[in-house]
Amino acid sequence: MSAAKRPAMLAMLAFLTLTSPARAAVPQTMTVQGILRNAAGVPVAGTTHFEFSLLDGTDVMWSEEKTAWLAAGLFTVTLGATTPINPAFFGTSDLSVCGYINGPP
Repeated sequence: MSAAKRPAMLAMLAFLTLTSPARAAVPQTMTVQGILRNAAGVPVAGTTHFEFSLLDGTDVMWSEEKTAWLAAGLFTVTLGATTPINPAFFGTSDLSVCGYINGPP
């Protein structure tokens, strides 16, 4: 299995993005930032295709594909911008964010 097909081992910080400042609704988007390095530890540059999922154990609750421009390995994507994240997922389960580069293995 190639390094590009393995789950991306990314140091991710997730910050919730408010969808409406006028009310205290649960957001349907989430911003993820990270750095992507190749097997030699060199930051990746250029356009990269990602697939992100929210997992409840091994069950995929939500997924979305993104293409991001990486500069010195750094990227920022807003999850839920294309396919809104169901607010009911938060508070009922322990969710994990899973990211794949160029699709799952």
